[in-house]
Amino acid sequence: MALLNLLTTNGLLTQNDIDRETASCPSAVNEPNANGITPLLMACVKGHLDTVTRLLASGADPNHQDNNGCTALSLAARTHSPNQAAIIRALLAAPQAEVDATCPHLKGNTPLMNVVQQTRDVDSIAELVKSGASLTVRNRLGQTAEDLARESGDARVLAALRPQTDKQALLATVIWHIVSVVQMVLYILNQPLKSGVRLLSDWYGFTPQQVSEPHYSEVMHCPQPKEKPEGEPAPPQKHKDDEVPATPKTPSEIDEEKILEQLANIGRHIENSQMSKFTGLGDDFLATLAKNTKELREDLGTDLGKPQNLPDMFNLALYKPVIYCDDSGSMQGDRYDDQKAMVGRIARVATRIIPEHMGIDLRFINAKAAFTDCREDQILKSMTTVTPRGTTPLGKNLKERVLNPLIHNPLERGESLKRPYLISIITDGRPDDQELFINALQDCKYALEAAECPEYSVVFLISQIGDDTAAKRFMKSLQNDETLREIIHCTSTSLDSTFRNLRDNERALEVWLLKTLVDPIYRCGHDFARGTATHTVTDG
Repeated sequence: MALLNLLTTNGLLTQNDIDRETASCPSAVNEPNANGITPLLMACVKGHLDTVTRLLASGADPNHQDNNGCTALSLAARTHSPNQAAIIRALLAAPQAEVDATCPHLKGNTPLMNVVQQTRDVDSIAELVKSGASLTVRNRLGQTAEDLARESGDARVLAALRPQTDKQALLATVIWHIVSVVQMVLYILNQPLKSGVRLLSDWYGFTPQQVSEPHYSEVMHCPQPKEKPEGEPAPPQKHKDDEVPATPKTPSEIDEEKILEQLANIGRHIENSQMSKFTGLGDDFLATLAKNTKELREDLGTDLGKPQNLPDMFNLALYKPVIYCDDSGSMQGDRYDDQKAMVGRIARVATRIIPEHMGIDLRFINAKAAFTDCREDQILKSMTTVTPRGTTPLGKNLKERVLNPLIHNPLERGESLKRPYLISIITDGRPDDQELFINALQDCKYALEAAECPEYSVVFLISQIGDDTAAKRFMKSLQNDETLREIIHCTSTSLDSTFRNLRDNERALEVWLLKTLVDPIYRCGHDFARGTATHTVTDG
């Protein structure tokens, strides 16, 4: 067996090994064993993420086929591994990786079909769908990936098959009214206007530049304003001297009026939807989102304002972020520093378009300190005052320091929540009180049901720092818990490793953080992500 293959099999391959072997034989990185298995294919089978990353960076061919005709992506899709989604993501990022590769040995099943059948890992499915995996191609039995997902009976798998664009298109009505209005406003502001509209001028105050884009009604499909009811009293007559000669309205001016009416209708859309359960999403809040979104779109120093990221920014802005940080003794040193830097960046992303007086809340597993409505600079200062020490009573203090003051106590007093909550939990190990942690999540779910709140009112995201094996098993157990699937999402990779890889690429880092934060909203927030009333809310 070739040396690189042997080292990969045993999980011992280092970059020095690769450099040494390829220096004398450049093709060594793709040298197969007797079964046609190259080091990259072996790393995928063994679930060695770091090895996969090293080999790809050293020129390993992601499309090499073993003796059965299977590529690295095909093998990764069939392999149960905690790193499956991350390995698939790395393979898909390689140049010219074939996302729908298949062969007779696989009976025509693509990597997407293999994940659906073999592992049902929703993160892996999402990575493949995001990279353009076909939802319509059929295997030798005439089945598509969706057919196989239905056959599995797993609702999460079916939901994960939806492309992101479909998920966004199926957002709850109020979300898409907001996004549509802002995108239309931005479109109008890019047109040559002959007359200003006071509200828009006050908000935006800049000289529009003409761009070539389709008419908003062709792409947004928003409802047109209703005609004035018959019999409505005419407005008071103005004195002749006060009249201004009428000027025929241009299409842009007509569009402006429609936009303003759409803006005026946002409050009614909220009133008629489950979003009316939240008292902090009033006209001022939404108007600020619109204003800040325009400013974000003009900011050339970030990719968060790109059109494809605006819906994600809006969805994130509707949620109140709470970061529950790990300050246990095992976090001392680099891990706590990485966590501090990450939470600061999260605050930067999550507060870009919300009103200035709002921010994210910060809580800790051990320290009793509680920080409210923080921005990035406040986060960095606040976290510096906390010293990691002690154990990991994740569940006990999640309930006492986060859920009781923010969720349970207000609901018990009969108060409404101001905004839905996105509670992000960061830890480097398995909790000392795993049962209490799970009970805390379930109690929160039951409290929301008892108060007739939408089930998306509180969404949890749990992420790991480091590579503790027990922590990975704990994460997997949460993913497989049927009673928690609708409210908690576990990230597929350790936050600190991805953060370090992207730290020098500010644009990519911000977009990665954005996608990480909105992922549980789309996966767990059924009323937003799928536009379906999976939790019935009744008034009174």
